[in-house]
Amino acid sequence: MKHSRGLLVSLPFPQRRRPWPIAIKGFGWFVLLLGLGLGTFPVNAYVLQGAHILELMVKTLDKVHSARIVQKVFVEEGSADEQTSPINETISIAFPDRYRLETNLQKGQRIDVAVFDQTLTVFDGHIVDNPDARLDQYKDLLLYRSRPLLYRKLLIHGVDVEKTSLGRYEDQIVYVLGAQYPDESPAQVWVNKDSFLPLRWIDTSSSVSGDSLEFVYRQWQKRGDLWYPLKIETYRNHRLIRRIEVADIVVNPSLPAELFDIPHLMEKYPTAPKVEADKPSSTAPTDEVKRTIEEFQKKFDD
Repeated sequence: MKHSRGLLVSLPFPQRRRPWPIAIKGFGWFVLLLGLGLGTFPVNAYVLQGAHILELMVKTLDKVHSARIVQKVFVEEGSADEQTSPINETISIAFPDRYRLETNLQKGQRIDVAVFDQTLTVFDGHIVDNPDARLDQYKDLLLYRSRPLLYRKLLIHGVDVEKTSLGRYEDQIVYVLGAQYPDESPAQVWVNKDSFLPLRWIDTSSSVSGDSLEFVYRQWQKRGDLWYPLKIETYRNHRLIRRIEVADIVVNPSLPAELFDIPHLMEKYPTAPKVEADKPSSTAPTDEVKRTIEEFQKKFDD
């Protein structure tokens, strides 16, 4: 208020300016959104350490004691008959590290058992080498629900767990373990930033240069206290080679310990003898097992 020639004059108050911190905060959100749109992130964005990410991932998944999964495997390579006739499989899991896979094939049944770093494969009643052990490692992210076990297993597969970054996969923000996003040349695992469910695993551990496998985990569903993906895709060098579709999930079934007892299985089943290359082929059962295993392996080879 001010007097001028006997009149009372009202002067407007100066407008308050928005504090700088609010303006800076708004600008920071703009930079973050711009980074998301371009597939990059602010260099100072906080990224959790690899061990912490695995801890939160295991905490999300480790809610049950056992599970039985019935699934169908569709092979994308080979003849049309292979694509239209899925392979039926049943998985039995006793968390955190016991696994059994039973596969029904036209020429016999195959059993795969894993107890952390011990594995055994039985085909048609004989112990044989696993022709596609690398393709089966998709299971590791679903099986090992202990941070030390999973940490060690990823190191074995060449994932540098201590190297982490933020990335983007389809419409989801992810933690990338093992690489600086968007570099996809090293072995790496992608985990959803909010749910801590694994979405993608790029494996480059092959002794063949340039031979990479990629496992994609889709349609995560919660059955009771169990989180499990209903679809799993496998790519070799960016080409889809097989799909897994889950048909049924049983949570906390009673699983006999004998299912995972590798020493007992080694006593129960004989080892298939090696066939020498200089001997003519015969119709002996062991030769038939060998030929069937080789045919099975060709389905997954380029």
